[in-house]
Amino acid sequence: MAESSDEDCLPMVRDASDDSPERIFTPMAHTLHGMRDHGATSLPRWNLRAGRCQSWSVTMSRDVRASGEPPAGGELPIDAQPSLGHAQQLKEQLATAFRHHPAGAAIITVNGANGPEGLTASSLISVAVEPAIIVFSAGRTTSTSRQLTRGGRVIVHMLNADAEELANVFACPGADHYAGVRWQMSSEGAPELDVSGPHLHGWVRDAMDVGPSAVWAVQIDRIDLGDRDSDALVYLERRWRHLRR
Repeated sequence: MAESSDEDCLPMVRDASDDSPERIFTPMAHTLHGMRDHGATSLPRWNLRAGRCQSWSVTMSRDVRASGEPPAGGELPIDAQPSLGHAQQLKEQLATAFRHHPAGAAIITVNGANGPEGLTASSLISVAVEPAIIVFSAGRTTSTSRQLTRGGRVIVHMLNADAEELANVFACPGADHYAGVRWQMSSEGAPELDVSGPHLHGWVRDAMDVGPSAVWAVQIDRIDLGDRDSDALVYLERRWRHLRR
């Protein structure tokens, strides 16, 4: 397995100023707005009176156009290219905005073709509680991303502050993430890490490519809540921070 440099091992979470495709984690704020333009036939509908999400029925197309050409009969896709000067300004502003936006951390694990894989992400969000569905995004060229196929079992490990070192390990592309790490195979067939935070067990319901990144929807069917009293782990201004509960 190829070794990673110290630069490769910087946290992969939410730093939009980093152009490396392996280390870009797409902000979800614009991703969900763009799903319909890229083939999502239905999105969660929030009923303000009922206070819940009424439906989730998504058929996403993986043929997301990167050329800026609008899809037939639709609006311009979210990756339509603005002018060069404006694009650079947007890049810098987006990097600044998200650098100052605290984000929680999670490790997503999957049993790949060549054994267990995993990655660190700060793009995790909950989009529905009935059915229980979460969404996250990551660079689509990583070895872990290529194993996240529809129907595949995954575990989303929501991290407490005591897992900071592990978050860095799983943020290194090409590293042997499981060397010296305590884990076991779950009853459903996904690698389960020995971390104190909640473990969300589920399967990949759908996926969509967006530029250099991808978005996965995971339906959760089992949850181990774990320790909910320890300090939380968040990423802010290019470094980890511990948040007291």
